[in-house]
Amino acid sequence: MAADNFAEALLQHDFLEHKYIFRMHSLSTMAHSRNKKLDPISYLAKEAKHRFFGIPDRLNLKMFRVIIATLATSSYLILAGGLRDYFTHIIVDEAGQALESEVWIPIGGLVGKETSVVLAGDPMQLGPVLNVNSMKWFGFDISMLKRIMHSEMYKDSSDERFFVILRQTYRSHYNILRPCSYLFYDNMLIVDDRQGNFYKLSDWEGLPTKGFPIIFHSSRGSEDEQGVNKSHQNTFEANLVCKYVQRILAETNTQEKDIGVLRLRVMLASFPGVTVDSVEGFQGSEREVIIMSMVRQYDLGFLRCDLRINTSISRAKYLLIIIGNEALLSLHATWKKFIYYCRFHGGFLNSCGVKMDPIADEEEMYGKDEEKEEEEEENYKNEDDEIYENGLEEEEEEVFNESVPDDPLNNFI
Repeated sequence: MAADNFAEALLQHDFLEHKYIFRMHSLSTMAHSRNKKLDPISYLAKEAKHRFFGIPDRLNLKMFRVIIATLATSSYLILAGGLRDYFTHIIVDEAGQALESEVWIPIGGLVGKETSVVLAGDPMQLGPVLNVNSMKWFGFDISMLKRIMHSEMYKDSSDERFFVILRQTYRSHYNILRPCSYLFYDNMLIVDDRQGNFYKLSDWEGLPTKGFPIIFHSSRGSEDEQGVNKSHQNTFEANLVCKYVQRILAETNTQEKDIGVLRLRVMLASFPGVTVDSVEGFQGSEREVIIMSMVRQYDLGFLRCDLRINTSISRAKYLLIIIGNEALLSLHATWKKFIYYCRFHGGFLNSCGVKMDPIADEEEMYGKDEEKEEEEEENYKNEDDEIYENGLEEEEEEVFNESVPDDPLNNFI
């Protein structure tokens, strides 16, 4: 899909004749489900009534100036033979998500003495998706991009001969990007709002504060485990997600295909066009509206992963809605700051859907004296013993009890 998107964008810019561009598909790809916009740059053969993808011979491959393929499909170029010194540049997009072994396919088989290799991606977001946990023991969860960025040559270097940081972004509304920039990129990111309609949903009636397109909706629902895999479910949050989807579709010009729901495992039967997937499933993509259901009520689990947090909240272009237990999420320093950001700008709703007044500073939300903090902690224990009796890890307890840093997110708010 990502290769198709790039190929389509290349055609739209029209700076290179179509005859010099080749979108190479896997031979096992079903041609009937292809993106027909790419037919002018694809190699389609026909047998009887069926069409299928093919690969030109080596001489015809050398006629192309740009060949677009997935990492696995690039192996066909190696099998064609005689192309090791043909390419001046090999560019691997979304290199932060690829297994290093996959990246070595085009590098090992096609790079010549004069070939430049470009790894483009974000090492601050989720890395390769592994289906076998034991692969982590051997470092397969670390992409080549991330490994290289931690090497001495690239680490803390400003030499643009080695790497370039793209600071200008064209994906999200300014207020959606700000927490990402502050929490993960040292406040380096810049929003160029001239390139898109980022304010399309900023005046939506469902926003607690117009102009601030983020909603953090507090949830105190029950969490259950269902199915053979003991997947976590939260009926309260599932119903809330459905209500938000229904309202957005009814009150705005947003279409189902422009809405993405993260983490929820219950399919939205009433909205078949809405994409429901895990954070990993949304890597490399975006939606006008992203609704996140945290589900968890008793322990953070993988919600403490900063790479996962960054990947998930940065998928939204115009509107971001997060439904979760703020008391639990605040045990994690990153979530704690993000929730404060929402509260400061008037984007925080309690579990009854009532807007909480914006806070003046961080101390008002977190800076309580120890005696009062212990008293409130005891009250919360009595209210929901399961959160504590199920056992928080020592690290989480320390985060909960630690004092808030002196700087109240200076440039963040």
